[in-house]
Amino acid sequence: MSGKIEAGYIKNGQKLLIMPNMHRCEVASVSVDEDDVPVAKCGDNVRLRLKNCEEEDLSIGFVLCHPKAPVKTARVFEAQLVIVEHKSIITAGFRAVLHVHTAVEEVALSVRKKKKLSIH
Repeated sequence: MSGKIEAGYIKNGQKLLIMPNMHRCEVASVSVDEDDVPVAKCGDNVRLRLKNCEEEDLSIGFVLCHPKAPVKTARVFEAQLVIVEHKSIITAGFRAVLHVHTAVEEVALSVRKKKKLSIH
């Protein structure tokens, strides 16, 4: 598994939780720039070898976190959308692609109370 440490640190032997599927694992080794290191910190791009974790347990966009402080997950959220330039009219039902870090999801706009558009 590889990715960027967004907050905190990661070290060999650390027990972690894979979100959103809540799968428990342990760090077997940490590599930064092809070099094995005992600890990596926020901002480092890392490659990890995990115990108790198979490749099918992971998907793009999954997050490793401390078991006592799992990240929050959501299937639906409200967002304000600022459109700088678009060639056609955007209405409820408009479909677009949302990019958040490494996650890429198709979304649709819908009308909520008071004629506000929401992203689903």
